[in-house]
Amino acid sequence: MIIAIINSSMKHGRGSDVFAHELAKSLSERHAVHVFAPLGRNIECTDYKVIKFNNKLNFIVKLQNIFTCILYIWKNKNHYDVINCHHAMLSLFLPSSRLITTYHGFTGRLNFMFGLRAAKWISKCIRRHFIARALKRSRAVTIVSRSLEPELHTAGIQSAIVIHNGVQFSPPHSKEHTYATGEYFLYLGRIDPDKFVGDLIDLYEQTQIDVPLLIAGDGAERTRLENSCQDARIRFIGHIDRTELPQLIERAKAFVTASAFETFCLPVIEAAAAGRPSIGPDSGAFPEVVRDGITGYLYSANDPQSFAHAIERIAAMSPADVQTMGNQCQNWAGNFSWPECVAKYEAVYDSVVRSSEV
Repeated sequence: MIIAIINSSMKHGRGSDVFAHELAKSLSERHAVHVFAPLGRNIECTDYKVIKFNNKLNFIVKLQNIFTCILYIWKNKNHYDVINCHHAMLSLFLPSSRLITTYHGFTGRLNFMFGLRAAKWISKCIRRHFIARALKRSRAVTIVSRSLEPELHTAGIQSAIVIHNGVQFSPPHSKEHTYATGEYFLYLGRIDPDKFVGDLIDLYEQTQIDVPLLIAGDGAERTRLENSCQDARIRFIGHIDRTELPQLIERAKAFVTASAFETFCLPVIEAAAAGRPSIGPDSGAFPEVVRDGITGYLYSANDPQSFAHAIERIAAMSPADVQTMGNQCQNWAGNFSWPECVAKYEAVYDSVVRSSEV
């Protein structure tokens, strides 16, 4: 099978980009895969073919790259058995005969200077008038978590195939491994407005625990937040290469976040694969990827007391509790394996190919 994988970009630190890259890499073991990323890429891979675009990404060049990408796929549409687009807006302009759109969500992705409420309203309008059309013209729609179903409903899409993201993160320990209690709490990801890292810092500053919080990653808000943070417990450690993540996560007590609009959150399962729990708000996809009280804790969003209670429970766990939760986390992470994820995508691809031949 010849498969086109399309995403706006393939960059380190972006969950949907990392996922599209890993999906293409895994599919390339049995299929010919061509990857399109018109808005830039810094993830390198020799397993699949990359369609090159202009790397000087000013606004005009971005538009040119998108136009070139769409034109290339139209000209070569009969070359591909399936076209799997991971950016719904791009699906609006792609050949529909064998088009599969994987929807990663849109709520809260726009962060305007005039406030999140307006951003959410604009996002809703875009879903109803543009994304809805893109999804309706697709032969199949997949979503990365059930938390996205309400967004699809507002776009007039009543059903979609749920395929949870796979995680390329091998469990480092055997079941006999004894877990350490951890040295710090860890946030890992982009430091952008839609990740609410500022809210996480505010919540952490209101706790009384004597445990450091490490913030790993980079983004538009890093400089401002780092300069304004006066709490000695909180340290910004910048971008971390994915080869260094296992050790960083293993030494953590837990992964923590205040991100309210996560549609999957890869670090939760990466942490679980390393035997580490997660703490996150009871919104978005977190109830799907965190088993409350078993593989971590959920708290009421922006509730300092609820957050403090969750993080204090992790901080106070006995070695026996750490061991039990670590084992539960690793068992849970096994539900998000790449072989299972890829097999589900292949089943969708096969179904679309068969239906297009009728």
